[in-house]
Amino acid sequence: MAAVGCPECATDLAQVPLFEDLSPNDLVRLAAVVRRRHYGREAVIFLHGQRADGVYILVDGQVKLYRTSADGRQQTLHTVSPPSAFAEAPVFAGGLFPASAMALRASECLFLPRAELIEQVRRHPEMSLRLLGSMSQRLQHFVRLIEDLSLREVSARLARYLVDEAHRVGRAKFRLALSKGELAHQLGTTPETISRTFSKFRDEGLLDTSGKLVHLLDAERLEGFVQA
Repeated sequence: MAAVGCPECATDLAQVPLFEDLSPNDLVRLAAVVRRRHYGREAVIFLHGQRADGVYILVDGQVKLYRTSADGRQQTLHTVSPPSAFAEAPVFAGGLFPASAMALRASECLFLPRAELIEQVRRHPEMSLRLLGSMSQRLQHFVRLIEDLSLREVSARLARYLVDEAHRVGRAKFRLALSKGELAHQLGTTPETISRTFSKFRDEGLLDTSGKLVHLLDAERLEGFVQA
């Protein structure tokens, strides 16, 4: 059983946008009650429908939030990269996890019990605004995901993902954070279709690839797929 308290975790917590304005003393108080948890690749962190008893802070690795249909099909809803908190909304509302979470690779999380999060929000009302901001961004992401899955072709979905990744890392050449299988889950298609679409983009001179390394050669035309 994981030990309670992680005094050295105050430094990790300070890097998370949700907690970045807390005083050193408040960060130390939080660190005294968090639990450091390690997850191997493909380890389940929590399951859809379980009681949301705390918020998770990813400090290393990568985590996906996903739903599984009755027939076993999986849809990735969001991919979490460090440093970032996740599962804030259901924890704050005192509800159930609306999705499952799995480590895509070996990951390290800090677990903050719900009671401690609520106490910090009471002590620091400005945290409510950051929580609302985080939830708003996540809602916008889900609205766009629904729009993409229902209205856009796979080529437009992949083009959006690649353009967004280039913007996120600030350069046209980057390494894919997801395997083609995980990318297919996130874009609501199959690995074979993802491979064919990459080949199509290469043939049209839009990008070049080498393994997981992607180089966008014509981001403007790729953005045209997104707008179409």
